[in-house]
Amino acid sequence: MLTSDPWIISTGATILWIEVLLENGRALNFFGVNSLRSAGDIYYPVIVGIIVMWAIFALDENIRGLIFVRRWNSFRWADKSFVK
Repeated sequence: MLTSDPWIISTGATILWIEVLLENGRALNFFGVNSLRSAGDIYYPVIVGIIVMWAIFALDENIRGLIFVRRWNSFRWADKSFVK
């Protein structure tokens, strides 16, 4: 509605589909955490949250680091320079 640029429309549609997956998980987490908390189980959701967030953060850092090392060793970056 705001643009006719096909790239923006395509990118927006992709992001919306990713959000569909994200919001399902967010709803489950919201329901699960609040249900457990209302039942008196306050520590389990906190512990699970901390463990999963730290594990995902650590995996993210390591996976991206390995990908960047692979890219560096490939030398495909050598012809991409701001200074000639």
